[in-house]
Amino acid sequence: MTEEKKTLGWPLRLLLLGSLALNLLVIGLAVGAIWRFGGDHGHRPPLPMAATLYRALPDADRDYLRQHAHGRLDARQSRRAQDMAELAAALRASPFDAARFAALLEQHEMRRAEGHEVMRAALIDRIAAMDTGARAAYADRIERMRMHGHPRRDRN
Repeated sequence: MTEEKKTLGWPLRLLLLGSLALNLLVIGLAVGAIWRFGGDHGHRPPLPMAATLYRALPDADRDYLRQHAHGRLDARQSRRAQDMAELAAALRASPFDAARFAALLEQHEMRRAEGHEVMRAALIDRIAAMDTGARAAYADRIERMRMHGHPRRDRN
């Protein structure tokens, strides 16, 4: 007499596979949340000074700077596409013209520096408009971020 092997039907296999996928998703989310929000923030690299200054601002000032930057972004997007096309053409040129490529990179860096200068001036204007108490609270947030990482709350 032969033994018949009992196999799982395809609906049960699909259910088990779905259950496994869901369990792995939940475990992944839990591990990611612990990694991102848990305890010691020593695993994160320190923020650059400009990012710290921006993140420590009150929400209203961050919104102002974001709006200020977005106005400039619209004008830069078409220019960026043209710059990338020029860089790609310079890379494909035969023979390769290193001086031309270097000049294109220099133009890009100059535009970037101009954008940073505009944002720096806007940041300084916002800080200059703060009263003494608001500047002291801002300084406290910067110190907390320096000592304890960069929390997402307490910006008002």
